[in-house]
Amino acid sequence: MKICPRCHQTYSDRKQCCPRDNAPLKFVTITDGTFAAGYILDERYRLLAFLGSGAFSEVWKCEDISTHQIKSVKLLKFFSTDTDEIRDAISRFFREADSASRLGHENIVNVEFFGNDKGGQAYLVMEFLDGHNLSQYVKAGGLTRSEIAAVLPILLDVTRGMQAAHTEGILHRDLKPDNIFVETSAPLPRAKILDFGVAKILHDEKLAEISKDYMFGTPSYMSPEQVKGQNLDGRTDIYSFGVILFELFTGTLPFTGKTAQVLLQHIRNPPPNPPSLNEHIDRELAAIILKALAKHLDHRYQTMEALGRDLSAYHASLKE
Repeated sequence: MKICPRCHQTYSDRKQCCPRDNAPLKFVTITDGTFAAGYILDERYRLLAFLGSGAFSEVWKCEDISTHQIKSVKLLKFFSTDTDEIRDAISRFFREADSASRLGHENIVNVEFFGNDKGGQAYLVMEFLDGHNLSQYVKAGGLTRSEIAAVLPILLDVTRGMQAAHTEGILHRDLKPDNIFVETSAPLPRAKILDFGVAKILHDEKLAEISKDYMFGTPSYMSPEQVKGQNLDGRTDIYSFGVILFELFTGTLPFTGKTAQVLLQHIRNPPPNPPSLNEHIDRELAAIILKALAKHLDHRYQTMEALGRDLSAYHASLKE
């Protein structure tokens, strides 16, 4: 299968150039092979340790043989024979690489290189991060006041990273705790936003058209307009971040049940009042959470920057 590096559309092996933009197509190997420690990718990256896997990829700790630096590498890999799923996975893989590599922000994982080896194995090389996902902060009953104060700087990192993405016309569309990594090797814990595989790039006409008729994301964190399949802007990520705030501070998601029920609740139901679920959440913090979760776009925070200002002011008040 081949992919256009410009618009991320996939084509058969017979095609030479993309009919949309005339760009030369790249061959991508559809592999379900097993990678192992010691394997050398593209004559440069030695796999060291398996870090995790997704539906269509594996992530490994690796060594750049030429510089001896430690990196992470994501390898495209297939566990399905469904042609449509494979095409979508290839497109997502290159969209993640393209989106993240455009940003270069300290709170977004740095994608240093992406491409194919001589055999067509698609991969992307990222900075190696030491730490854990934000999901490890979620606990039954929610956070105490001191824990809230401790986690707020990490959440402010997320608002800064997402504001940078939105400024560049990139929507994440799948913000959730598993896609926010907390780097613990830095002097202070620092958030890094991961996985731009379903990102939407607004400032590029061809890329903006991709997947515009499909609903992407994780149901528990989807905005009402995302569920409805409407046109999206940065406020969809603000809603998803509001769900993260609610879950982190209360210990539970605002809407639960089967997928169809959750999607309908995002559209119709108001979220529970956060202080009713955790006595450590005061009215000021509850107001921030609920404004981020507003169903109506005009009632929601209009920018991540504005949301970050309110979170920062609240954090400062906790120190007084």
